[in-house]
Amino acid sequence: MCERHVVIFCREKVIPGNIIIRQRGTKYRPGKNVGLGRDHTIYSRIRGYVAFDWDPIRKRQVVSVEETRRPIIPRIKKRLEAKKRDMARLLEEFPEYGFKYYGEEFEEFKKTYVKEVKITT
Repeated sequence: MCERHVVIFCREKVIPGNIIIRQRGTKYRPGKNVGLGRDHTIYSRIRGYVAFDWDPIRKRQVVSVEETRRPIIPRIKKRLEAKKRDMARLLEEFPEYGFKYYGEEFEEFKKTYVKEVKITT
């Protein structure tokens, strides 16, 4: 029996015939430029890059192949910004753990995220 899983992940390059997902049932639905095999295997029909989307109507993930690679998801950038804000809050509470070795990077970080930082030397 064959394992069922995602074989090729998002933003990876594929050629026609590449198996993207092996599955039982249709947890993942086929989108543009992909085919669905008899055993619900999703495979590529064109050369391009894999893309995963959410279909709010069917409440399933849709797998497509696009000719151009998608940029990195903006949500990741938002998460990084949130981490920086959390780090700024920690610096306000515990300034003794501040950036001793960062120099100019710390000054830029302080202007952007930290309202008031007290550094004891």
